[in-house]
Amino acid sequence: MKQNAKQSLYLSLLLIIFLIPAPTFDLYEHDLEAATGDFASLTSILEKRQNYLNQIEGRTINRLVNVLIVPGHDDEYWGTEFKGLKEVELNRIAAQKLHDYLSLEEGINPVLASNEKGYNSIFEKYFRREESKIERFIKDTKKSFSKKVDEEEFKQVEKNFHNTAPSEVVYRLYGINRWVNNQNFDLVIHIHFNDHAGRKWNRVGEYDGFSIYTPGKLFSNYEVSRKLADSIFEELKKIRPVSDMPTEEDGVIEDHELIAVGANESLEAGSILIEYGYIYETLFLDPATRDTALDYVAYSTYSGIKKMLGEEPKSKEKPTTEILKNKVSKDNIEWQFQKALEGKYPPEGKTLRDCPISGYFGECSRLVK
Repeated sequence: MKQNAKQSLYLSLLLIIFLIPAPTFDLYEHDLEAATGDFASLTSILEKRQNYLNQIEGRTINRLVNVLIVPGHDDEYWGTEFKGLKEVELNRIAAQKLHDYLSLEEGINPVLASNEKGYNSIFEKYFRREESKIERFIKDTKKSFSKKVDEEEFKQVEKNFHNTAPSEVVYRLYGINRWVNNQNFDLVIHIHFNDHAGRKWNRVGEYDGFSIYTPGKLFSNYEVSRKLADSIFEELKKIRPVSDMPTEEDGVIEDHELIAVGANESLEAGSILIEYGYIYETLFLDPATRDTALDYVAYSTYSGIKKMLGEEPKSKEKPTTEILKNKVSKDNIEWQFQKALEGKYPPEGKTLRDCPISGYFGECSRLVK
C-alpha cells in the first residue's frame, strides 16, 4: 500500500509537470544539436534517452526532462560588480556546476544558454535569424496579457523593485522564452547573485542570504514553477540563510514582472530565478572559498530538481578534510557544508546567521556532535 501511495504521489506531480505534449527529438534535431554544442553531442543525448527508456523505473513519463540553465547577464551587460568581481562570472561558474550534476542523470537533458565563451551558438543564431518574430512575440504577449489582466480585474502589486533592463537584454530574455516554448522545454533555471541597492560602491551592503523568484499566480506556468522553487528552497536553506532583505524574507517570492520567469505570460515551462546570495558576501567574494561555495549551491539546486521529480539525488561525495582550528581553510568550509547537508551544522539551537558557513573552525564548529 505504501508503495502504491508513493507511486500515486509521483504520478500526480509528474502529470502537473508534463502537461505540455511530449516532443520527439527528430522534430528539433538541428536546434538540439546546436543547443548542446560544446557541452554534449546530439548522439550522446539520444543514447542517454534510449538507455533511460530501457530501464523505466523512476519516472512514469517515458521521456527526457529538458532543462535550460541560464547564467544571468553576459560580457556586455554583466550585472552587478564588487571589488573587481563581476556577477556574470559567478553565474557562469554556478551554472556550469549545475549542468555537470544534471548531466550525470539519465533522463535529464541539461542545456546551458551561455558560458565564458558567450551565448550558446543556437541562441546567437536565433537572436539574429528570428529578430522580427521575436519582436512580434514581445508585442503579442504584452497585448494578450494586458487583455487578460483587464478581463480578470487583476491588480499587480509587486513588493520588489527591479532595475530596468536595457532593451537588448529585454529582447534576449524574451527571445529565450520564445525558443523554450518552441522547443517544449520543461524547466528553466536562471542563476543570479544579488546586491544591496544604494550601498557605496566599495562597501559591503546590509543584507545577505538567498532567495528564489517564481511566476505569480496569474501565470499559466505558476504551479509547476512554484513546486520547483519550493523544492530547491528546501535544499538551499540547509546550507544558506534566507535573504534578510525585508521584501525577500519569505524566501520564495512570486513576481509578475521578471521576464526570466515569464512576464506577460510569455513562458510555458516552469521557470525560476535564483539569487544565491549577495555578491559582497565573503563566501563568494574570497577566491579561497568561492569554488566550494558555488559547488554546494549547485549541488543543492540539483537535489531540489531531482526531489521535485520524485527521485532521490546522488549523494554528495564526502570530502577528506584536515581541520584547522581557529582558522579559515578550504577543508574547513568543505567540512561545514557537508555537516550542513547532514543536518548537523549549525549546532543545535543555532542558525546559519549565528554560525555562518565561512570556513572558520571556531566555537560553532566545535559544538557539532
